[in-house]
Amino acid sequence: MAPAPSTAQEIRTRLIAEPFWLQVCSFVIAVFTSHSTFGTVDWRPVVVLCSADYIGYGLDHYLDQAPVYAQARELDDRDVLSVFSRARIYLILNAAALLIGLLCCPPSTWVLVACILVPALLWNTPLFDWPAVTSIGDAKRSFVLKRVPVMKAVFVGVIRGSGFFPVIWSVMSAPVSRTWDPVRLMVWSTINWTCMSVSLITHDMRDFEEDKTARIPTIPVLLGSVYGARMLITAVQLAVLMACSNDLYIVSCSLWIITLAWRVDEQSPRWLFICISHAHTPIFLVYGLVQWHR
Repeated sequence: MAPAPSTAQEIRTRLIAEPFWLQVCSFVIAVFTSHSTFGTVDWRPVVVLCSADYIGYGLDHYLDQAPVYAQARELDDRDVLSVFSRARIYLILNAAALLIGLLCCPPSTWVLVACILVPALLWNTPLFDWPAVTSIGDAKRSFVLKRVPVMKAVFVGVIRGSGFFPVIWSVMSAPVSRTWDPVRLMVWSTINWTCMSVSLITHDMRDFEEDKTARIPTIPVLLGSVYGARMLITAVQLAVLMACSNDLYIVSCSLWIITLAWRVDEQSPRWLFICISHAHTPIFLVYGLVQWHR
């Protein structure tokens, strides 16, 4: 479990600011994917994807801070309690937006969104018990997706990298324009999001010492250092550069990720990690400006 923040500002960052900026990132990706592959933008999948992302990410952070909420109630800390109240309101509003968007979508969209959202909602939930041998003897240990090594990177990469296009495709009636090939877009985006989730967007580099002490199997902890995570990200992105050297957008995005991977460490402020989660955003904005100019 994440360490309890000590101030209302830190809690506000965890519960409100970070989910909001992730939602902005989701908006940019959804609009880009829709326009680059279909030549048009439909509000329904954009609303559905943005609200589902906010709920999955925001609810996980909200539940992580349950001890902070209990302590705030005990101490009658009104500043902290007000942050939790606002976080609940935003979650409810996004749930309402998700429902409205889904009601305007075909049944296939409901199935695809469920495939994206349900794993996120079950991310930190004990699913079943399995026996584990300890120094005392046989004991029960709960299976939690969040505690499975590499699972976080796989989930984020597949859901955010490959999940957007199928949801948009299930709603759109327009044919694929192939300004960007959908398969190439999904493969590239999946690799990028997997890299970012390895140590960047999920703050695993910043929380390396805490995760190591708590024995949380993040990629930096498994590799033994933040340096190892940087080297892994660099190697993967260099491979992407070589495979897509003729695509200026992909090359620029890979260089952005490599640069920021070597810029952040355990002492970096959280806003810098938010910038990293928007690695796609400046590239997509440039694409939009080029299309508008043409």
